[in-house]
Amino acid sequence: MESSSNIQSTNNNRRQKLNLQVFGILLIASLIASFAEIPYATELLKLPSLSLQELVVGILLQTLINIPIILIGLYLGAKVGLGARDLRALVAREPKALENFLKSARDAIIIGLIAGGVILIFSSLWNLILPLYIAKNIKLPSGIAGFLGSISAGINEEIILRLFVMSLLVWLLTKIVRKPQPNDGIIWMANIIAALLFGAGHLPLAAEIYKGLTPVIVFYIIFLNSIGGTLFGWLYWKRGILAAMIAHFGADIILHVLPAFFVK
Repeated sequence: MESSSNIQSTNNNRRQKLNLQVFGILLIASLIASFAEIPYATELLKLPSLSLQELVVGILLQTLINIPIILIGLYLGAKVGLGARDLRALVAREPKALENFLKSARDAIIIGLIAGGVILIFSSLWNLILPLYIAKNIKLPSGIAGFLGSISAGINEEIILRLFVMSLLVWLLTKIVRKPQPNDGIIWMANIIAALLFGAGHLPLAAEIYKGLTPVIVFYIIFLNSIGGTLFGWLYWKRGILAAMIAHFGADIILHVLPAFFVK
């Protein structure tokens, strides 16, 4: 008969192996996302083509930054009931994991497409009401670049804002109020803060596009992006990081791919 200590040791080894697999998948995904971002950013900001050396250095730096972000996000996320539980279930081949993921992916892409449509409508209304603040002389990136940018944002921004920032905020707020586990109020508070930070994270790019920032532009950028960020955070809470990534990708397809075919 196998001793309880041997069984415990085997279970620990399995968990460690599973954790490494989940971490490895997210790290590789973030590396791919970093490459995918380059064509979109280059076309949008009219940047000069990067040399191979600049490209390699930039990707390596981004990867080094993502390593602790993913590790901390997975660790804290698991402690507060968030994290990459949908990806973990798939890797562990849990019963009905694939079926649950496909249902979740279907719901996430629908939510993402709707969110993208709502944001696009708000953006169009903004342009009608406040034409003074329309970005001038901006040529939209191509549909292919927009598609690659959507992949990049869907992966890397969700790793940073949901897996890392939202998990960290939920963990910190739970510690502050001295509860054993977070309640819905704590998670909503963390979700809204992460969504606002998500919106604020788009301000440097907005400053480049609008050639500066005004209070009106700051409100516009944070408000619109927070709509999507809140929905992605809700999906991260209810379904897992993959659902948030898929919804983010769907929203960006509406925002960055479709306009490339209709706006000249």
